[in-house]
Amino acid sequence: MRRFVVCTFAVLAVGVWAPASDAGIPKPSVPIDVWNTGTGNGCYLYTADLRRKGPLGSLVEFENQTSKAHDVSDRAGTFGVRVKPGATKSVTMHGAGTYVATCDGRNPNDVFGMFVAAPSRPASSSFAVTWADTNAGSRWRYDVRYRVASGAWKDWKHNTAVRAHGFSGSAGHTYFFEARTTGPDGTTRWSPPRKVVT
Repeated sequence: MRRFVVCTFAVLAVGVWAPASDAGIPKPSVPIDVWNTGTGNGCYLYTADLRRKGPLGSLVEFENQTSKAHDVSDRAGTFGVRVKPGATKSVTMHGAGTYVATCDGRNPNDVFGMFVAAPSRPASSSFAVTWADTNAGSRWRYDVRYRVASGAWKDWKHNTAVRAHGFSGSAGHTYFFEARTTGPDGTTRWSPPRKVVT
């Protein structure tokens, strides 16, 4: 019988992020599976749905159903947990990006993406964009970019410690925002694009 580690994914409201800020962001509905390779109690990350996305403050729960403890971490070093046999560990995602996670330091996989927070239809063409919450690491840095409709991506912030900033757009435009987080061990991939229509 195959033993496996199952990760469930749920949304957790954090700090000042009001639900309205996440309007239009797809909520995850499919579990992330982290399962045994079939040799002993080794494991690697297997994602049932590679399109998994969530807002800042999303909660990921790792449940170990094998008979051996496993270490789950992301390659940027923004989180790392040891999950004992039969136990569950939760991780709250504090920065935007697409996270490449490993099980026991091996077999990296893209397992989930965190959107930046921004209103989907702001009341004016000037609005706030947030790419990390107040619980993000004090030494983390961020890159943020945007594009107008299907145009080319434009760099907006680079290697910044700031976690949010106001954006001044123009009425009647569609903007997309992406961000990535740099932790002590590296940088996440770009987050899924967040659509804003002014």
